[in-house]
Amino acid sequence: MKLLSEVNLGSFFKDNPENIITPDKLMISDLVIDQIVEIDLKLISKRIQTTKDGKNFLILTLNDKTGYIRAIDWYNPINYEASLNIGDVIRLKGKIVNFDSRPQLNISRESDSIKLLSSDMINQEKFLQSSRISVENMKDNLFGIIETINDSELKNLLKTIFSSDEISKFFFAAPAALSVHHAYKHGLIEHTLKVTEIAESICEKYKNTVDRDICITGAILHDIGKIDEYSITPSGIEVSETGELIGHISSGASKVYQYCKKSDISKDKAEKIIHIILSHHGEMEYGSPVIPKTLEAMIVHFSDNLESKIKQAIETIETTKNNNPEAVWSDFDKRLGRRLKINSIIQEDF
Repeated sequence: MKLLSEVNLGSFFKDNPENIITPDKLMISDLVIDQIVEIDLKLISKRIQTTKDGKNFLILTLNDKTGYIRAIDWYNPINYEASLNIGDVIRLKGKIVNFDSRPQLNISRESDSIKLLSSDMINQEKFLQSSRISVENMKDNLFGIIETINDSELKNLLKTIFSSDEISKFFFAAPAALSVHHAYKHGLIEHTLKVTEIAESICEKYKNTVDRDICITGAILHDIGKIDEYSITPSGIEVSETGELIGHISSGASKVYQYCKKSDISKDKAEKIIHIILSHHGEMEYGSPVIPKTLEAMIVHFSDNLESKIKQAIETIETTKNNNPEAVWSDFDKRLGRRLKINSIIQEDF
């Protein structure tokens, strides 16, 4: 069977209309060199560059949920640069070429080669990934863990929080991040469960020293402020105004404090839980207003850090394997500061 790059696309689609992939369904992962395309993508960055002879051109970085691609416009750079905003979803016409060993979209000369799409024209599924795990199973797991808590005040606090429409409407759908890890629908509950499981295993090792109920409650609630930090839009995940101005640590601590007051939980327990939320990033330079000062807060911090780093490493390896199934080493991960050896039998168990 021939690749699309090896056939005349016009005659191919005319003779095989069932094979036409519309711009809202065509993915970056589908693109092949020499392909003429019309595709909907999200604008991540833009910048005007100038050649040595003074000619302007526009460089765009675009994405969908399958990856990123660079696009170049030589014909209307000033107009497009002025009319497009970061976060816009646009429809582009052009040709896929090989530049610097990577696919690049060279935008066509026509004046309508880039069009801004209204929200009702955007296929949300193209830009928003979801957890591979059933959200109903994750809900059952969460409430199952809550049932294991012996302290009646803490158990009632958690039941009250996760039974409220204010929380449940958003918590079970929310992403855990914009890009670093679990950056997809249902990512927050997936991350929360994994952190809680890791924390619980540590509590078991130190069961005569650690307050398990405080630790597990704090692990479950540590990222609850992320329901205010991120918004799911037709074009994917966005940071909300609350996220920009307040952030999930402060928002989460405030939210849990209000529920503690409603639940009439003791001041000592409330402060220990809120301390876990405030300190779970570990250091002030990473956004925590205080560092962990209880054993339970330390456990949640290290569990959160470990889980997010492992998940990030897995996602880096998977992305590399998707782009190059024969790869032995991952691409360099700037956040982890390394390449990763790819185990041929690695499987995602999240």
